[in-house]
Amino acid sequence: MTSFVLTSLSSAGRSLSSGETGVIAASATLAPPSQSAVDMFGSSNLLVAGAVAPLASSAAGVRTYGSAQITVSESGIIQGRQAISTNGNGGLLLVNDGFLIGSAGGISAYGSGAVQVQNSGHIWGSGSTGIYLEDASSANIRNSGEISGLSYGIYSDDAAIRIHNTGEISGGIQSLRLADGADVVINRGTLFGEVVLNGGNDLFRGGLGVQTDIVAGSGNDTVWGGRDAETILGEGGNDLLVGGGGENALSGGAGRDTLRGGAENDSLTGGTENDVLRGAAGDDTLDGNGGADLMFGAEGNDLLRGGSGDDTLNGGLGNDELSGGSGRDVFVFLPGSGQDVDRVAGFSNNVDRLDLRAFDLDGIGDLRALASNSSQGLHIDLTEQGGGILLVTGLTLRQLDAGDVLL
Repeated sequence: MTSFVLTSLSSAGRSLSSGETGVIAASATLAPPSQSAVDMFGSSNLLVAGAVAPLASSAAGVRTYGSAQITVSESGIIQGRQAISTNGNGGLLLVNDGFLIGSAGGISAYGSGAVQVQNSGHIWGSGSTGIYLEDASSANIRNSGEISGLSYGIYSDDAAIRIHNTGEISGGIQSLRLADGADVVINRGTLFGEVVLNGGNDLFRGGLGVQTDIVAGSGNDTVWGGRDAETILGEGGNDLLVGGGGENALSGGAGRDTLRGGAENDSLTGGTENDVLRGAAGDDTLDGNGGADLMFGAEGNDLLRGGSGDDTLNGGLGNDELSGGSGRDVFVFLPGSGQDVDRVAGFSNNVDRLDLRAFDLDGIGDLRALASNSSQGLHIDLTEQGGGILLVTGLTLRQLDAGDVLL
């Protein structure tokens, strides 16, 4: 049955029981002086084309205590301390094309029910958070409009959440602060504010970009940056971090991480374990830090620093600088580098190795014939073999022997 249809101004709060539907027409305003405007119980429905605006500063616009379905049209507006406050285990299904404005939060969901939000309108938490989730069993948010909070765009305290954004989500502190579930964020819009994924094995795709940092947190996370310059922090777990457009800074943190640069000049930093760092286009800087790292510069004039551990460094195309640091490091060179000049700094005689197995060299004698001492280090000319020039400091022609190379 239809519990009520409101077509004009009213100051009397309304209540809906299971199976009932409330309609607030475009011509109507519901503004009770001292209580929430609508309380919804059980499986009830509310259609808002007009205004819901309780007068008490502590009152929510709509409170739900069951499996509520709320539809707000383009002309509709719900205001209150929270525009919508959910309580209990029933969950919420919201389709919003209008305005949800809360002085504390746009939507505050408390309880173990599932929350589904489809927003093409505006959800504003002018004093705190656009959407706040606490103890929800799951949440699915599809946003093509705007979700904004003074502090947080979306804050999840417990739920495993799926967010698909083609609009804008913003927060003065963080655009997204998620909990320890396995979260999925597909962003084809814009996120203004730091993204914190926290625990769980999360998936994040950056799309048009994030206007500040992405912090993956603990768990084995997969993070793809967007088109903007971003800082992506893997923290704990075995993460895959991929830069997008812009000049990105990627840091794996703890765990065995894989970091891939993007189209511009990126910075990739490994942690204490065995990481894989791959540059791409641009002049990239790769720092392995601890562990036995695999490092690939790819295109551009790259800087590769192995740090501690037994690292493998491959500069790729361009004029690269390679430094192994401590440990027994291997420097890999391949044909096809043309007129590139690569520099190896701090080579340790009979500890580190030059991996030249891709070249047609019959033995150490062939290599020594291509080498000479210079003021910039041992000069090895591989241009006739399809490579470039190697300049190796810490090694002289007299020292060069089979213990320094892999052929």
